Formats: sequence, structure tokens, C-alpha cells
Amino acid sequence: MRKSQIISLTILLVVVSLIIIVVSTKDRPNDNIQSMKPTIAPATQAPTMPPATDAVPTEPPATATPTPVTKPVINDFSKFDQYSKKTLKIATKDKENINDEVVFSDSSVTTALRGFDYLLSNPGTNNTTDIYICVMLNKSSYNTQVSELLDFAQANSVKLSFFAAISYLNDSTNHNLIRRIHAEGHTLGIRGNFVNLTHAGLCDAAWNMELQYQTILSDASFRTYFYTPERSEYSQRDVAVLNELGYRPVFRYQGKIDSTTDDKTYDGVILRAYLGDEDVSDSKMNDIISYITWGLQQGYKFAGLSK
Repeated sequence: MRKSQIISLTILLVVVSLIIIVVSTKDRPNDNIQSMKPTIAPATQAPTMPPATDAVPTEPPATATPTPVTKPVINDFSKFDQYSKKTLKIATKDKENINDEVVFSDSSVTTALRGFDYLLSNPGTNNTTDIYICVMLNKSSYNTQVSELLDFAQANSVKLSFFAAISYLNDSTNHNLIRRIHAEGHTLGIRGNFVNLTHAGLCDAAWNMELQYQTILSDASFRTYFYTPERSEYSQRDVAVLNELGYRPVFRYQGKIDSTTDDKTYDGVILRAYLGDEDVSDSKMNDIISYITWGLQQGYKFAGLSK
């Protein structure tokens, strides 16, 4: 062979060898470079749900707790020394016509109570006229009559005002009846004879009745705002202290309900109902019911005193 042919053959072998080397290494993965395309796509992970828990019951919004009332604080009792403790006989002058003003029969009583807050009449603002019957709670022996009166009031949408003395409140026999009176929307008040008490003693006596009401009604936020005397007697001092304690003393225009009461009826009249001796209590209750029946027929509205 010629030399030139040998050289050409050698070059050809070298070229072929290089081609083989290149082709053989082209499909082999590079040991130093990680492939960016995985051969198997990663599985998509489902979202992890939080473990099931027992449903928390939704509680109704808390009801605001009524604020307990506290005993009114009077820091200076000496200011009541200026008021007379002389007993005032409370009596009213009959109206001669419907437009007459309600007044005390003794002008000295009017003078003594001038400027104080009290009720002798309480004219309403309704289309019908208002009448206020104040029932005195005396003894448990009269509770049957009071219950019958409540039955009648409930059946006829009549509201009344009831005044209890401490002796009545202290008798547990009466507590269910007091709860019924309150539950049916009637007014509760206190009564007593405070004329001979000291200023501080009057405050304590009134507050003790409030505490008894709160205990009976299981309601520390309850209090009354009306006072009437055990008898038809007040003093100027009594009214001054009672006003300071937040009470409106209630003077009755008519002390007894009977067949003559029709003539004493007018807008805002305050009447006093007293179930007295047991042998006549039934007849007195019937007088009250008969009067209310008559008043309703005339278009009057019987309302409870309100603050």
C-alpha cells in the first residue's frame, strides 16, 4: 500500500472511533448533573382536613343581670329637723262639679305639703279616664277575697295597686299571693305609721319592707316607689324623708268604696279599698267589684300607679 493510502486509512479509523465514542456517551446520563425532569410525576397530595371535633353548641347571648337596688344613703339627717312632726289629718274636699280641683279639706295641710312630691289625684293621658284603686293588704284571713278580686281584675284587664305593711310581708302565708300580684302586673307599695319614728328609724322601716319584697319575689332589683299610711295620718317630716328615699306618698280622695262612690268618680281619682272585719269583707269585696263593673261600663280605665 502506498504511504498516502495508509495515512488516509488511519485518519478514517480515528474519525470513526471518535464518532463511536461520541455516540456511545451521548445516551449515558452525566454523573455530575441531576436531571430536572423526574421520570414519574409526583403524586398530588390531598389537603389534610382537621380532625373532626364535636360541634360546640351556640349559646344564646347572656341576659343582662338586673342591678340590685341599694338602700338610699342619707348623710345628713339633721336637715329634716326643720320639718314638723305634727300629725296631719288627711281628708279631702268633695268636688262639687267635674272641673273642681282636688284639694285637702284643711288648708293647713295644703300649706304644710306645698313643694313636696305626693299624689292626691293622678289624671291620666289616655282617651278614657283613669281611676286608681289602692287595696290595703291586711291579714292572711282576707286573702281569699283578695284572690277573687285578682281573678276579676285579670278577666277584665283591670290593674290595681296593693299596699302591704311589714306584718303582712313577714307572714309567709301571704307570699304566694304577693308573687301573683306582682306577676300579673299590679303595683306594689308599702304602708305603715311612721309619725313617731326618728328620721333614721323611718328610713330603716321603709327599707326593711323593700328587703322583704325582694326576698319574697327573689329579685334584688325590685323596689317600690309608693307609700301610704296605716291610718290617714302623715307629718310634714314623713313626706320630706319619704321623698328623699324616692317614694311618692299616696293620699286617697275617697276612703271607702260603696254605693255612693259613683259620685266621686272622675279622671285621676285615687280610691282606697280596705277589706276590714272578716264578717263584712265579702260584702266590701263585692262593693269593689260592683264599682269597677260600673266604671268599666262608663268607659273608665282602672290603672295601677306607675313611677
